[in-house]
Amino acid sequence: MITLTQSAELCEDQLVKGVAEEIVKECPMFRKLGFINVIGNSYAYVREDPNNMGSVGFHKPDDLLTESSAQFNKKHSYLYLLTGTVDVPNLIKKSRSDPMDQMVEQVKIKSKLMGHHFEEQIVYGSASTSDGFDGLHTWMAEEDTPASQRLTMATNATGAALTMKKLDEACDQAFKGGRPSFMLTTRKVIRNMAAYLRPVASYQSERDEYGDYFLVWQGIPVFWCDAMLDTELCDAQGQFSAATGGATSSIFIVRVNEENGFIGLQNGGIEKQVWDKLENKDASRTRLTWYVGTALKSSLAVVRLCNITDATAAAA
Repeated sequence: MITLTQSAELCEDQLVKGVAEEIVKECPMFRKLGFINVIGNSYAYVREDPNNMGSVGFHKPDDLLTESSAQFNKKHSYLYLLTGTVDVPNLIKKSRSDPMDQMVEQVKIKSKLMGHHFEEQIVYGSASTSDGFDGLHTWMAEEDTPASQRLTMATNATGAALTMKKLDEACDQAFKGGRPSFMLTTRKVIRNMAAYLRPVASYQSERDEYGDYFLVWQGIPVFWCDAMLDTELCDAQGQFSAATGGATSSIFIVRVNEENGFIGLQNGGIEKQVWDKLENKDASRTRLTWYVGTALKSSLAVVRLCNITDATAAAA
């Protein structure tokens, strides 16, 4: 009698067209973040120096009047190379691209990984320790970022549960200079917010232009970012110290615009280069390149609330 193993030698597997995704990360921030096309050495912009604004005051008619002038800080943001390359042997490309094109599937994954890496850089990137641009946590550590923009749930390394009172305090700072575009945090923080808001009938949501629902607080959409971690480490003052090693999370409140907000920089968008034949091997090569960066036009455009533990939010 023929066995199942023997019969398999005379039959082919049924391969369904398409590859099931195993790396799935989401960050709706991409839908809101605008980009400026940059040509030149860098993207330069000027901020007011909050510590040297000059002065005004009332004087007596016969007082000697003295002059004082405001000072400014010039900032530079640069483009960085984000790239990925994949080679596929021509034998495999030609003979084993049915039902799925070998190179096409590789490029799809490569482009997805570039998007994920860009999101990670936006949150945790540091130009001084990597080949990429500064992320939001690094921007918050700048010397001229006001302390009022760096809020913490507790002045210790342990942290505390998110409170709506503290979130309102962060929103008060974020509304300086214009309405924020979104909040950015982890799914865990959003779940804890929802767990508090639903029983007290304060849960509000809106649907965006793509049909997705988002939690809303003070009219600001709350976006999750899978690149953000719930393992952040904080120092003894409760401020962010490292992406891993702890058990806390952060919330960023961000204003996106070209005038006085947070903005993406690029030169021409993502480009694809293709080589059908390589000099030293019988293979085809595809390379994706993206010259990209970010700029924080005003230090008031981002507020961070960090040191949030994994506990249901409270009122105060």
